[in-house]
Amino acid sequence: MDIIRIVESSRLSTKRALEKIEIPRGTYYRWKKKLKLYGCKGLEDMKPLHRRMWNQLTPDEENTIMEVALLNPEWSSREVSLHIYDRRGFSVSESTVYRRLKVCGLIKEPEIKRFPAGKEYKIKTKRINQQWQTDATYLKVDRWGWFYLISVLDDYSRKILAWQLKTSMRAGDFSDVIELACEFAGIEPKDKESVRLVSDNGSALISKDFGEYLESKGVGHIFASPYHPQTNGKIERFHRSAKEKFFCMFGVLLNTLKMKSQHSLAGIIHDVTMKGLAMLRRMMFITDGVMRY
Repeated sequence: MDIIRIVESSRLSTKRALEKIEIPRGTYYRWKKKLKLYGCKGLEDMKPLHRRMWNQLTPDEENTIMEVALLNPEWSSREVSLHIYDRRGFSVSESTVYRRLKVCGLIKEPEIKRFPAGKEYKIKTKRINQQWQTDATYLKVDRWGWFYLISVLDDYSRKILAWQLKTSMRAGDFSDVIELACEFAGIEPKDKESVRLVSDNGSALISKDFGEYLESKGVGHIFASPYHPQTNGKIERFHRSAKEKFFCMFGVLLNTLKMKSQHSLAGIIHDVTMKGLAMLRRMMFITDGVMRY
């Protein structure tokens, strides 16, 4: 209201007066229109109207969900959703039912068994082939899909005993790499001092098939604490370093080929990816310098 009075009482034109106080002309004339139609109340700040969404549940529908869930506490969210659709005359998604029940405290959080990890190993390795670490990391190759680098590292010497690029991470894929490591290290099932293998809790690594294979080779199995990658930190660090080196070489090769090649960008990326993988293979030597493919 004060701004409108200042502009109207000014000796300047409306345009010049609004430029002086930095008010858009559209805003000024909108204020004058509201003042003319609604008076001073039209210039007051209006609270935003809360509009109901088209699929928002009504209070009666929310009460129906709670009623069905309390009458049938053994039912899952899906069963409650289907019952309401069949018998109560409206539809509600399973996820909506789940959220409502969780807000009301009718769904308990799953109990995850956690084994707290120590700050360091209490029993440290004192010789080679006493304890190994294994893990897999992801590599995406353009137009080829995902590859998985599975490696086995000796905990004491930190040497890579075996590695392979796989197209999957099944129990058999891990078994193949462990077999290469056993062959290289000369591990036999009859050995009195068997090697221990540390791994995370991946589905392939906790499977029955993989467990039976390790038992047949005389290799013990230690699972890392859940949500604690530091337990398997040496192999994790190796995979990170290998990928950083690979992507660094990838960028250098890409820039070089861009300057020299007349091919399309997709063709350049394909060529760089293949050369980068070849470099990665040359970089990852076994202890005696023999590369395993």
